[in-house]
Amino acid sequence: MRKLMLASFAALGLSTGMADAAYLATVPAATTTPGTLTVRLNGRFVWYAGVASSSLDNFGGGKLAPQSMQGYVRLYPGFEGVLQNGMKYGALLEFRQNYASPVGASVGGNTTASTLYVRRATGYIGSDQLGTFRFGQTDGPATLFLTGTFEGFDDGGWNGDMPGFIPGNAAPGYPFPSQSALYGSNKVVYLSPSFYGFDFGVSYAPNTSALENNGGGCTTGAGGCDRQSSSVLASDIGRKTNMIEAQIRYRGTFSGVGVQVAGGYIGAGYVKNGGIVATNFKNQDILNLGATIRYAGFSFGGNVQNGSYNGSGFGLKPVGQPNATAWIAGAQYQTGAITVGSHYFRSYTGGSTAATTGMRNESGVAVGATYQLTPGVSLFASYIYGQRHESGFDFGTGATGTNVRNNVQAQAFGVGTLMNW
Repeated sequence: MRKLMLASFAALGLSTGMADAAYLATVPAATTTPGTLTVRLNGRFVWYAGVASSSLDNFGGGKLAPQSMQGYVRLYPGFEGVLQNGMKYGALLEFRQNYASPVGASVGGNTTASTLYVRRATGYIGSDQLGTFRFGQTDGPATLFLTGTFEGFDDGGWNGDMPGFIPGNAAPGYPFPSQSALYGSNKVVYLSPSFYGFDFGVSYAPNTSALENNGGGCTTGAGGCDRQSSSVLASDIGRKTNMIEAQIRYRGTFSGVGVQVAGGYIGAGYVKNGGIVATNFKNQDILNLGATIRYAGFSFGGNVQNGSYNGSGFGLKPVGQPNATAWIAGAQYQTGAITVGSHYFRSYTGGSTAATTGMRNESGVAVGATYQLTPGVSLFASYIYGQRHESGFDFGTGATGTNVRNNVQAQAFGVGTLMNW
């Protein structure tokens, strides 16, 4: 009979912007013996305080104070088991806390406005020899194999939580795959074993729906269903279908020098125009490549992607817009309990579908440090600076024209703590 064990994951010490993906990429621990079942209830608490300023702080008669405090709670329940033949299986979940805007002067109202929701829900089964199948609302290989973005210092730089201090219209969008635009869809994933340092992964999602499915509950196929291939509703046009990720990775060490290279393809179709007047889109086709080199605690590298997409959320590109390009470079140093690092990215996309005078140019730099006080508890300090520019587009109002705020900047500095169990 299987034994039921309650385990913690405190020693994992997740302290990066990809902490959720890192946790959910794990397979059963080496201590899980055949015939046993391990149940986990892990969590993450983050709190930080900081100051920020942007071009949109003083706007429309209102003004933002520079100082603020933020934080969140996440829960990671799950279980894992190993059969007598070595087959591994389990399920891993992630519950997040909604961000609730202040509700008047009521502190009590602000607390009750915060709720939990399911961000990831992953089942898996596989073995060391055959690889692993993952299924559900989960990360695909473009996220799991992401290389060269350097999100392992402070709370993840521009893919962490410091951008939460900045008004959304003033903050450049982080354009790389470690985001819900890719991992939030319901999909099936295959991750291969490692062969001489190489491994690969592929995934398929039929549409952008999460675990829920309303295809059988739709009155007709006219529009609004997750299985739409064409639609008469404007809200469906441009929704992605048949989403594919395919990545290959190499990891090796040569005379103390660690090398990691990963790259591949992200693609999708879209819900076709069923007769309404609407923007026409192109299929999504993206190539990406990243690399890092590590030696004696130092690491550096970068990542580049190019293809048919628009915006930091991997949206579809309207017909007539140019392809998008993004690149990032970074470096990191770790010694003992201290990690310091930095990254800088630039992104060029078509921008607003209403503004046709030029591409959107965004960039961001992040510098930070993390001190691991004890396994599971880290302290960090972080600084970020970013800018956005698009000719003829007003980032404050979303309008187009000539006398507009087409260039905005933002910056923030914060200190905080991450606690994992």
